Amino acid sequence: VDTNCGKDVDWGSFDLIVIPGGETEVLQQCLIDWGFSLSKLKQEVIVIGDSAGAYVLSKFYFGKKQNINGQTEYYLIEGLNPKSNLLTIAHIDNQKHATPEKLVEAQKVASDVQATLLLLKENEAKMVENNGIVRNFSIEEVLNS
Repeated sequence: VDTNCGKDVDWGSFDLIVIPGGETEVLQQCLIDWGFSLSKLKQEVIVIGDSAGAYVLSKFYFGKKQNINGQTEYYLIEGLNPKSNLLTIAHIDNQKHATPEKLVEAQKVASDVQATLLLLKENEAKMVENNGIVRNFSIEEVLNS
């Protein structure tokens, strides 16, 4: 699926969907424009989100903007998976993406919205099951089950 597919995507026809990284809010809006919804997927589909893809597959993630003083401010965005009850922060071991201030703010906000904070290191893989349980992930384990 890419920008050439238009808005007539049969999301229920896929066995595997990979949602890549990139500009998170743009990615989420494209998925919405293409009619993506977890409710349209096959029960046994595997959906993999990498970086921005992991964010949009969460209940919440952070956007960021510069305030009038040039400081970075984070704001909460609703992702596409409210059942997960996750606030996801990826790349926590890379200060370019996850500053100490962002991590402190994430802990506070997760508590405020009663969400589980999912912190992902670079190249770390986790599986979120339909019941919201997060566990370690191995593609080999999934494909062989």
